[in-house]
Amino acid sequence: MQNFSIKTILHVLLFALFTLPCYAQREFIRNINGHSRNYLLNASRTTEFPVNLPLIIVLHENGSSTEIIYRSIKTHLSDINAAIVFPQAFKKNWGSDSASLKNDQDFIHAIINDMYLNFRINRNKVYLLTSTEDKHTGDRIKTALNTQIASVRNSSLSDTLLLIKDLKGLANNYITTSSVFTIARDPEMERLADSANNILLKKRLVISFQPGLFFMFGSAKSGSEDKSYMDMSGTNSYLGINVTSWVSDKVGCFIDLSFLKGPQKIDLAGESLRVEGGGIVPATLGVKYNFLKKNKITTYALLGVGAVYISAKWGRIKDPSNINLNTKGRTAPLLQSGVGFNIRPSKRLLFGTQLAYFHSTNFESVGNITSVRGLNAIASIGYVIGANK
Repeated sequence: MQNFSIKTILHVLLFALFTLPCYAQREFIRNINGHSRNYLLNASRTTEFPVNLPLIIVLHENGSSTEIIYRSIKTHLSDINAAIVFPQAFKKNWGSDSASLKNDQDFIHAIINDMYLNFRINRNKVYLLTSTEDKHTGDRIKTALNTQIASVRNSSLSDTLLLIKDLKGLANNYITTSSVFTIARDPEMERLADSANNILLKKRLVISFQPGLFFMFGSAKSGSEDKSYMDMSGTNSYLGINVTSWVSDKVGCFIDLSFLKGPQKIDLAGESLRVEGGGIVPATLGVKYNFLKKNKITTYALLGVGAVYISAKWGRIKDPSNINLNTKGRTAPLLQSGVGFNIRPSKRLLFGTQLAYFHSTNFESVGNITSVRGLNAIASIGYVIGANK
């Protein structure tokens, strides 16, 4: 029982050891004007730095070394929201002569570039921290790299508590460089940032269900009597499915397939005739242009081309002589144009309305219509695919 208890305790300790965040010293070596220069970076073994952290470069005291100052504060560095670098002075002294100062300036410049390329630090918030005794070195480096250094702070490097306080102060500093540098873009953060207030349409696919009404224009009535009795020249119910792929925040390509349901019963000379499957099926392919975007609302115009299919198929008939049996489907080219707007209350949900005009070419009459021309008004509910990409 005792051995079992000891093993259990060891397992728990090992688990805790390997699951706790571990911070390690990482050393980088740079060749600066023929001299090997090195600097240390405190980084987590388990996670990468978030992008756009401030960068603090700590210059050790003359005659000292990076290792000494790093060891004195390394256990506190995980509490500071910044990337902190500890460069080593050439022969333990900063800027002892003009050649050495030039080498130090080039070294600090190389560190800033390395940290941006490898860890995407915020180049607008780069700070130097030097000892109170050697503050002139930091001032001279800032003068040479004026547009790349936001500010210099002097601290007592031998006083750990004061040094930690100054590091935290720089990490939360609002002072920025005189030049404005581009903020790094983090794809992972962009993926999580997409929301109803920050609507990103680019690379999104939206599938919408669209019920509504279609109002056939009176000019679409031919006035002919072909005895199919498929008169859809009034108001008809409309049901559609729309798939829109946004290639940018402004432009999207869409496919629209809909169905206008024909009347179910027509009274003819006292006899009731039942319609079987009559209707109009428009299909269009086109583009949408988002001309206004404000928070959760987008407003767009659309233009599409396609074809419309119309048919009239009848059921039970007592007197076939009163019915035109030539009711096979007709197909005609179709143009669709319109405007609409969407509101996006959440990442994946869209609600909207749309008003569009349909205009087909003439075709052989079906009932009292020879073309499909009119307005459709719809309400829509859509689902956004890829909202987190």
